[in-house]
Amino acid sequence: MKHYLNNGVSVYEYWNTSLVKGGISRWGWSQNSLVVVDPESKTYNYTIEYYLLKHMSHFVRPGARKLETDGEYKDLLAFLNPDKSVVVLIANQLQTAKVVKIRIGNDTFLAELKPNSFSTITVPSI
Repeated sequence: MKHYLNNGVSVYEYWNTSLVKGGISRWGWSQNSLVVVDPESKTYNYTIEYYLLKHMSHFVRPGARKLETDGEYKDLLAFLNPDKSVVVLIANQLQTAKVVKIRIGNDTFLAELKPNSFSTITVPSI
């Protein structure tokens, strides 16, 4: 998602809402989905992509504009909502916690990111 949004797309759509366990498309390609269904056990599991999209769609409002970011930490996306609130989605793909410094406007925040996690920082308005 970050790759596409950082390279100019204005809409990000998730093609597969759910797939059976194994996720092979009709044309034989391995696929991701938001929900993985196991028909044998009649169970399902939500994937990390499901939680990410659910979380992101809760905070990033329709009409939001992606903001450019800079600095040494690259695993993040930032948005300006129509109400002027700022949303920063930030990931830590490491096995250990990480503290990062984030500056939004004139305010600086320290965020401790748990291992293998994504977090959201919201600022009411800038």
